[in-house]
Amino acid sequence: MPISSRAETSSLKYESSTSPRNSIKEPAKLSILQTPVLQVIGLFCCMLAVVVFTYGSILHVNYAFADDYFYLWRRVHQSNWITQMLVEGVLQARPLDGFLLTIALTSIKSVGAYVYLRAFTLLEVAGLAYLIYGALIQGGWTKLQSFFLSLSLVSLPPVQVICAWSNCSFYLFAAMLAFISIKIVIAKQAKGIISQVFSALPFLLFSMTIYQPWSMFYWLALAIHLSSRSIINKEKWSCLRSSTVVFFLAAVLDFFIMVIGKSCFKQTAVSPERSHLTKHVLEKLSWFLNGPLVDALNVNHLMANTVIAFVAGVYILGGLWLYLKSEQKRQSLLSWAIAISFVPLAYVPNLAIAESYYTYRTEFGLSVLVMFYIYLSTKAYLQQISKLHTKLVLSTVIVFSSLMNLVIAHNHTIDFFVSPQLHESEMLKAELRGDFGESKKLQPVYPERGDTTAPFNRHDEFGMPSFACPWVREPGTVILRDEINRLINKD
Repeated sequence: MPISSRAETSSLKYESSTSPRNSIKEPAKLSILQTPVLQVIGLFCCMLAVVVFTYGSILHVNYAFADDYFYLWRRVHQSNWITQMLVEGVLQARPLDGFLLTIALTSIKSVGAYVYLRAFTLLEVAGLAYLIYGALIQGGWTKLQSFFLSLSLVSLPPVQVICAWSNCSFYLFAAMLAFISIKIVIAKQAKGIISQVFSALPFLLFSMTIYQPWSMFYWLALAIHLSSRSIINKEKWSCLRSSTVVFFLAAVLDFFIMVIGKSCFKQTAVSPERSHLTKHVLEKLSWFLNGPLVDALNVNHLMANTVIAFVAGVYILGGLWLYLKSEQKRQSLLSWAIAISFVPLAYVPNLAIAESYYTYRTEFGLSVLVMFYIYLSTKAYLQQISKLHTKLVLSTVIVFSSLMNLVIAHNHTIDFFVSPQLHESEMLKAELRGDFGESKKLQPVYPERGDTTAPFNRHDEFGMPSFACPWVREPGTVILRDEINRLINKD
């Protein structure tokens, strides 16, 4: 190329690079729908819409379930109901739950008013799903996978029970506080363990003082964080150490709350076994493996089957090994063992006490952790088969399984809670009105535990007639008479 040509070319390049047309452009302004705040609101609204579709049947104004009648009777007909609520909360090491439920009940004076508390519960479910979504995004899952996986986790039987049981509404808040505790541990990692513990401990302690089993959501939040590929091992070990210290300190403090409550009020709440630690560790571990863990491994299959549980358990053990496998076998084995240890830790409040009675509402932390491990194992298996197609196939599996779980949860809520409870209350109201004779008007015939119009009765939750509970019968009858009298006076 001639020198002149090169000079001209160079001149042209200089002019081109300095011309206004090629100067650095200012970043384009986001449209109003692209602003972060509105994106958060939009995503939350989408999740809330799915949650309302799934559990919206509980918003029937004539619906109530089991203890709802008892607490309402206490609220309306006992002058010292506030003291009773607060004392019961302290005796079960759940003072914050007693306080929150007391506040909620101050504005509830009829069965129909419970609908507002259940509506708040649906907001909590959507909020929890949103928190899970954010954690999954940070853990390396795609937006599509995170959206549907988070919704799948809030479609499990423990959530179905809590949505249907008004007085359990704040258990979801306990899960949120536990999640925040882990996020604080992660955020404060650079400042050292002392800062982590003192900052995160109050949130986990508050979570436990609402409902200990649902504070075990803590282990799911930690598992999601530690399973991220973008975090180096040193940071993972540091986070694990701090999180463990926070957990055991919170557990000890919560236990002392119960001990102090027992010494102050000289009584125990509900069940004496619930306020004492177990002395039979091996028997309790066997009980866990054959009871709560079988429930969790059956996911949304209410008729828990040991074969399904065994297959799911082996699937998880193999999948976690593949996911955590590294060049150092000792490191791999230790990581795998720690991941498995999260499973009993997610049920430790019920493992620690002398009581050997389990229900779905106590299995939330365990159930969501098992479900997450199933998806994580699926991811590991797919990566072994074909890394190229893992993302597409995994997304497809998560979407379809999530939709299936949401439909199942929708049907369970109607078939095992709303329809049977509405039928039961209408039958008792008919008896109390005298539609079946004077004798039944004075003394109605109460159903037994097996007298359910649901497909079956499971764990005294799914399909259980409210008035089969001895402590509900008389208070519930008084409440139904109040409802009938209110309608008569209105007419």
